[in-house]
Amino acid sequence: MPPLTHAPAMEHLMGHPPTLQSPDHTAAAGSDLPHATWPAVSQLLAARGARGASAWLKTGVRQLRAQPHRQPLLQALRQHPAWARLFARDPRYFHCASSHFIDRRHGMGQRITAMAADLHAAAAALGPALAERIGSGQPLRLWSLNDDVHLQLGLNDCSYHEGLWALSLRDNAGRRLYYVSLSFRDGQAVLVPTLQGPAGGEDDARTVIRTLTKQADGLRPQALLLAALRAACTAWRVQHLAGIAPEHHVKGRWNLRKNRLRFDYPGFWQEQGGHPAADGHWTLPVVLASRAPEDAPSNKRAMYRRRQALLDAMAADVQRALSGASAPSEALSLAA
Repeated sequence: MPPLTHAPAMEHLMGHPPTLQSPDHTAAAGSDLPHATWPAVSQLLAARGARGASAWLKTGVRQLRAQPHRQPLLQALRQHPAWARLFARDPRYFHCASSHFIDRRHGMGQRITAMAADLHAAAAALGPALAERIGSGQPLRLWSLNDDVHLQLGLNDCSYHEGLWALSLRDNAGRRLYYVSLSFRDGQAVLVPTLQGPAGGEDDARTVIRTLTKQADGLRPQALLLAALRAACTAWRVQHLAGIAPEHHVKGRWNLRKNRLRFDYPGFWQEQGGHPAADGHWTLPVVLASRAPEDAPSNKRAMYRRRQALLDAMAADVQRALSGASAPSEALSLAA
């Protein structure tokens, strides 16, 4: 099968380059919204580095199937210039919308509608200035665990399919140590599609996790990140928080689940006060009651006080940063 670039008529049918109108063109059209179009098959393949007849055919079929469902996503891009520029720079986001996104139960129309809703709600939660910053690939530092590790909000640079946005713990070299992805489901809800540790071999990953846990006074990095997300949800006035069920994860196909999903999602959601919901995911409390130090064994009470002080400082810094206030303060550490 020849490349799509040698078939202009089919190229026109399958899509157009993702472009934004110039300000003059937009004004002439009587609208201040940018013009976004679905990319062509050849551009999607080039962006993904995919080649061959099989990739061309599969992508072309998805393009045709997506065509009746495109408008909600295109309208979201036209309404939010920061996201329009993001999608124009990287057509892989369009591929994500037409292939796999967040919930493997979703069909084509549901995926595209879910992504459009995510973009609308993210723009409302972040505000224009922060949306422009995040959309341009500049993460926002929210808090510092210590001189070597910090928390940031930015684009999900691990897998678009598992959420567009992410909170991550990074070292000073920018290396991702642990991250939680998030998806805005509407103006009042956030879904956690994935939690993932450091890349590399198992021994290296365990070393990183042990080090982070020790630095956070015994709090595991996944619990620290979920606490940070809860603080962000408070700043965004989110009313509902949910966690993905592994059987609905985009990598949760039954015969591949054990190899792809090694994290115990149900166990962690239960530990975090969650319970199964009617929609197949897990409902999580937006505010998790803290454990009183007096309830801990006497030899661990000092550690629990330090841990709670760290969580309180992190929550305050996250909310301050997201509200556009002063830079985060140093993490607190109480003496034993």
